[in-house]
Amino acid sequence: MRHLRLSAGYRDLALVVLVLALLLACGPSPPRGRRTPTAPPHTSTPTLAATPTSTRTPSPTDTPEPTNTRRPTATPRLTKEATPTASPTPQGPSRIRLEADGSGDYTTLYEAIGAAAEGATIILGPGAYELAEPLAIGKSLRLIGYATDDTVIFCSAGDFVVRFYSLGSFGAENLTLRHDGDEPADVVQAASGAVDFRRVAFGGAVWDEVGRLGGVGLNLYGNASGKVRECWMHGNELYGILLSEQAHPTLEDNTVSDNDNGGISYWDDSGGTARRNYCADNGYYGIAVNGDARPTLEDNDCRKNVYSGIAYFDRAGGVARGNECVANGRYGILVGGEADPTLEDNLLGDNQSTGLYYYGNAGGSARGNTCSGNFDYGIYLDDDASPALEDNECEVYPSE
Repeated sequence: MRHLRLSAGYRDLALVVLVLALLLACGPSPPRGRRTPTAPPHTSTPTLAATPTSTRTPSPTDTPEPTNTRRPTATPRLTKEATPTASPTPQGPSRIRLEADGSGDYTTLYEAIGAAAEGATIILGPGAYELAEPLAIGKSLRLIGYATDDTVIFCSAGDFVVRFYSLGSFGAENLTLRHDGDEPADVVQAASGAVDFRRVAFGGAVWDEVGRLGGVGLNLYGNASGKVRECWMHGNELYGILLSEQAHPTLEDNTVSDNDNGGISYWDDSGGTARRNYCADNGYYGIAVNGDARPTLEDNDCRKNVYSGIAYFDRAGGVARGNECVANGRYGILVGGEADPTLEDNLLGDNQSTGLYYYGNAGGSARGNTCSGNFDYGIYLDDDASPALEDNECEVYPSE
């Protein structure tokens, strides 16, 4: 009996030693209450709770990386055949007044634009102006409504509501431009020249997932430039604002909210400045920068977006300075791929996972950012990401 008791004691001691060895081999676990940030899965049919797919074929990995945002397969091209207006008339009137009941200087907006001189101003009274077909404008022109909620131009046909194709300028203020049908369409497209939009609402764009067409409130491409100020992009099925190719406008004081995929999306070599915009409650991202785009993002308020306030993918860069990215579904700012933005003095707080999350081969620099109140981490470096970090007021994980 004594021999049996002695053997049991040795067995107990051996079990204790074995358990301790296993615990030491596994290493320390993350702090309690914190989750390791996970890369979002790819999905062929994104929903608001899923991660958008890229048009590129993802590499097969055990843990897929976050992908860039969706975009139409082809940039819209200039098709004058869609223009229901007459050729420009240089000697036409430079100031035209229209009324919704047809009692103005011309009966319809088509007639007014066809007759207008280059650079003319068309003043639209309160009411709804229905377009039977999309309206393409090939001359410099300005549309002025009575008030944003009171003057509404809408169209149910597909492709677009208004397209501008001229080296001149196209302006609009104090009105709503809306797509009202089920066919895929953007609301406004501008391929060149300078736009000047102020207090204009863009809504109702329909996205075709199969054909990858439409869905954008304001689609600026080619070498479009100009200013978009104090406007509203709301309720579009892809983006509030899409910038691609060499578009480089200034976006200031706009409200870009409740768009199904994202608020503002930069692609290709687009750039310019986005300043003091409110990007909230969008699917996935408040502002996304893809391709080789390098915009300057200053003092924007990006909050309550499903995935992150600001996101950089591919080889994107530029500067993000003084932005507030708070209360987003996962991240304040997400940087992936080979993106190398300069992030300075941003407030990244109260996000559901991490204030600033780097992954892939991302680089660039983060300086003077404040990350507070995030559920998991202040800054998280994943994969081979190697940004320069300096004077940030937040925890860095993994720590060096």
